[in-house]
Amino acid sequence: MKKPALYIILFFVFLGPVLAYGQQPEVRKIWDKAPHNAFTDLIRYKSHFYCTFREGESHVPHDTTDK
Repeated sequence: MKKPALYIILFFVFLGPVLAYGQQPEVRKIWDKAPHNAFTDLIRYKSHFYCTFREGESHVPHDTTDK
């Protein structure tokens, strides 16, 4: 990807919400109860945001025994 195209993409990703809504979007933590959270996804459906993720005790499972 050429640099001018990258700059245009970054402009809309970071400054688009500010220009569209007149303010910066709110950022807040929604969950931190597990030792490790991963594989996040965020979607908007009918004016609501839904966030999904995986919780675990660590980055890799401890019960990886071969059978």
